[in-house]
This record gives sequence, C-alpha cells and structure tokens, in this order.
Amino acid sequence: MHIWNGPDIIATGTLIGNSYVLPAKRNPVVHAALATASVPITSSPIQHPSGKSADSAFQWHLPLWHIGFKGIKQLAKDPASGIKLTSTAIKACAASLQGKQTQHPLSKPAQLALNTLDMVHSDLCGPMTPQFLGGVKYYISFRDDATSWTELDPIKKKSEAFASIKKYFARCETMHGVKIQAFRSDNGGEFTSHAFEAFLASSECKHEVSAAYSQEQNGVAERANRTIVGRAKAMLYGAQLSLFRWAAAARTAVYIMNRTPTRSQTKTLMSYGLASLPNS
Repeated sequence: MHIWNGPDIIATGTLIGNSYVLPAKRNPVVHAALATASVPITSSPIQHPSGKSADSAFQWHLPLWHIGFKGIKQLAKDPASGIKLTSTAIKACAASLQGKQTQHPLSKPAQLALNTLDMVHSDLCGPMTPQFLGGVKYYISFRDDATSWTELDPIKKKSEAFASIKKYFARCETMHGVKIQAFRSDNGGEFTSHAFEAFLASSECKHEVSAAYSQEQNGVAERANRTIVGRAKAMLYGAQLSLFRWAAAARTAVYIMNRTPTRSQTKTLMSYGLASLPNS
C-alpha cells in the first residue's frame, strides 16, 4: 500500500492481518511533505498518477465520494448502476485513510429487521467545529434497519432534534403507508424527554434506549455516523476544501450511501425502487 503526494510515493505500508502498518521511523521526505501540505495528507483525481481507464475501481472510488472498493465491485454487479469495471486493482486513497480512522466494533451486529420501518436507528452528532453556514452545529441521522436507507437533518441546536424526529415520522408514514414500529437511540436528553416519550406513545412506537456510556448498544446509528463523517472528511480533504462545509459533504455522503451497497445490505436501494441511479 502506497500513500501518494502528487506524483511521488511518500510512504509505504505493510499489510499485517487486516490493517496496513506504516513504519514508525521518522522519514524526512514524508515529514517535509506533510509540513508543507495544505492538509496533512491529500489525494486528488487530477494528481493521482493512475493513467487508467475511467472504469477502474480507483477512479470510481473518487466520483462516488470515497466509498469502499468492495462496495464498488458489488455495485458493478448491478446492471442498473451502469458501472463496468475494466480493472479491479486497488490503490490506497490518502484522503480516505485520513478521514476514516476508526476503532474496531466491540460486538457483531444483530439480525436485520424483516420489513421497512420495523426498526429505525437514530443518533445526534455534534457539536461540529467549525460550524456550517447559518450556525448549524449538529445533525440527526435516521437509518432504517431493513433497507439501510439513511436520512440526515442538519440542525443548529439539540432542542431542534424533536421537531426533526416528528417530521421524519410523518414523512415515513406518508411515503410507506405504515408506522415506525420501534425506534432505537441512546439515552441523550433529546431522546428521553417527557414530550418525546409521549409522542412515541401516541405513535404506538416502541422506544429502545441504550445503556449509559454504551454506544455499542446503539451500534447501527453509531456506525452510520462514523461512515457519514468519515466520507465527508475524505471528500473535503481530497478536494482541499475547508471543513466548515461539513454539512454539505455529509448530505452528499448520505446520498451516495443510499445508492451503493453496504456490508449489511448487498443489494442497492435501486433494487428496492427507493433510489435513482448513482449518476442521476
């Protein structure tokens, strides 16, 4: 695995198990490149010396906003996507490496729900620094367990989360003709107020709350946020844009997520009729 700085390879990692490990010894070339870069590590579809056809896996990775290579290969199997890969060779993307650093999950995910809206996972993410235009510092995410369809609503403050949740419930019932059966979240104040609990009771929706300091119990929403934030940061780092644009990048990440395969959902949502083509 190589990390590129323009046309130059500045570091090489070794695959050990499921992770790439970079040498710990200080490399003066790498140090100088990082010190003079506008962001710590950058990658660009213009600078990358691939010279391959536009149908290579790496070049699809960039216009699809840094989705994983497994997802690209899975997407290419779907005739509706219009993607035909002439090369499946994988190259490391420096922006993705920088934006998607994570911890390993503590447990395996539970069995998926069978029907749309049987279970919805939600989480509030923020405050973000720097804030987006208009003072937006948070976003609340919603993810359907059965289809992995994800929605995101940027908000200025936590107190706006309840209104966002009510709009989401109304929109889902109008679109699908069924009510949300269960709603899973952490035990944050935006999800445990008397008004919120009364709203769920009136909607005949069961509320599943994770234990305090146990984010893994709300793992689906946490992983969705990790993916959203990681891809958004990779977009901004790769395009060398300011981080204050995070909300626009996050919405773009969700748009792509809803039109490409995931680990839990190998079929694209185009197959369910829930999304249009990735290049539409």
